[in-house]
Amino acid sequence: MTAAAPRRLSRCGRSEGEHVVSTTQFAKVFHWRDDLTEAEGWLVIDSLIGGVSGGGLFMHPRVTLSEVADLAATMTLKNTLQRPRFGGGKGGIRFDPASPEAEGVLRRFMIAHRDVIAREWSTGADLYTSREVIERIAREDLALPTAFTAMAATLARHAGIPSQAPAMPQRLSRTWNDHATVDDAATGHSVAESIRLSAGGRPRVAIQGFGSVGSNTADSLTSRGIGLVTGICEKDGYLVDHDGIDVAELLRRRAEGTDRAAFGELVRQDPQRGWKWVPRGAGQSDEDLLTEFVAVTGPEVLTPCATRYAVTDSVMREFVRDFGQVVVCGANNAFSTHEVKAHWIRQGVTIVPEWVSNSGAAILFAELLKTERADRETIQAIFATVTERIEEFLVAHGLHVDNRKRTQADAAHQ
Repeated sequence: MTAAAPRRLSRCGRSEGEHVVSTTQFAKVFHWRDDLTEAEGWLVIDSLIGGVSGGGLFMHPRVTLSEVADLAATMTLKNTLQRPRFGGGKGGIRFDPASPEAEGVLRRFMIAHRDVIAREWSTGADLYTSREVIERIAREDLALPTAFTAMAATLARHAGIPSQAPAMPQRLSRTWNDHATVDDAATGHSVAESIRLSAGGRPRVAIQGFGSVGSNTADSLTSRGIGLVTGICEKDGYLVDHDGIDVAELLRRRAEGTDRAAFGELVRQDPQRGWKWVPRGAGQSDEDLLTEFVAVTGPEVLTPCATRYAVTDSVMREFVRDFGQVVVCGANNAFSTHEVKAHWIRQGVTIVPEWVSNSGAAILFAELLKTERADRETIQAIFATVTERIEEFLVAHGLHVDNRKRTQADAAHQ
C-alpha cells in the first residue's frame, strides 16, 4: 500500500536543531516548541548503531530533558539485547495527555521531526501515547509506511528480505490471548521470565501498577505458575491476598467493564474471599502509598510496573525489612535515583535491570522485522528467544538464581 501524501499544516512548531549534550559519539538532542499550545518537547538520540536508533515517544505534563535523555540511555542498553544491535533514542513531550489538543500536539511534534524518524529514529507508543495514533500520523502526515521505517529497512537488509514495515501494525496488534495483543503479552512474558530466572521457586510477588505491563506480568506469573501475586498497588489504593490474588478474575472484570474504571472499582464490585482492599489515604503521597503497600504485602519480589522513579530509599528499606530479596522492574527507570539503586545492590538485593526485564516487546518487534513469517509458531519461537537472551544476561552478570544460591552457599561456609 502506498503511503498517503502528508497533510499540509500551516504551523507545526519548530525544532531548534541538534545540540550535542553528551560525550558519546552520536548523541543528539532536538528541542521543540509548539506554535499553537504551550507544549514543549525533546527528541534525544543517545546512540546510533548501524545508522539507526529505537525508542518510544511519550507525553506527560512534567517531562524534562533530563528524563528524556535518561530514558534514551536506557534504550541504548536495552538494544544491546538485539541481534544485530542498534542504538537508543527517546522522545518526550511536556503536555497534558488528557487534553483534547494532545493528539494535535503529538502530530506536530512528529511532523517537525519527520526527517529524523525517516532516517535515524524508529519510535512507537510509550507513556500516555497510542501505537494506533502514532502509526496513523506516520502514514497520513509523514508519508511514511510506519513510524519505524528506519529500523525496518536496516533489519530487512540484515535478513535479506523485503522490508516488513507494512505488515507490522497488524502483526503487533494481533490478539494473543483473551486480554492481550502480541506485543503486550511479550512484555509480560519477559518480566515474568526475569522473575522466574532470578528468584526461583514460586515467590510472593507484589506488583505496582495494573496497566498493560502490570496486568500482563501478573497474568504470565499466575497462569504459568511462576509466582504468587499477593499484592497489586494502583493510584487509588492496593489489593492484598496473602494466598494469591485471582488475576484472571480481575482481567475478566476489566474486560467486561471500561478501561477508565478505577482499579478499586474492579475490586469492590464483588470482593472475593481473602481479598483486602485498602484505599489510598487522603493526601497520601505516592511514596507513602508504595511504602505502606510493601509493608503490608511483605513480598519476596517487588515488581514496579507503573510510574518512573517510584522506588525510593524508603520503599526499599521497608521491602528488605521482612522478606524482600529481588526487584524486577516492568517500568523503565523505576528507581528514584541511580544512587538509591546502587546502594541496595551493594546491600545484597538482586535488582534485574529494567532494560533486561521489560525487553520482551522490543525483542519481539526487532525479530518480527527480520522474518516474512508471523504465525503463532514463529511468535512462540520469538518468546523463547526472549527467555534465552534474558537468561544469558543474568548468568553472565551473576543475577541468575543458580548464581545467587552458589554465592549464598559460599558465604555460609566462610
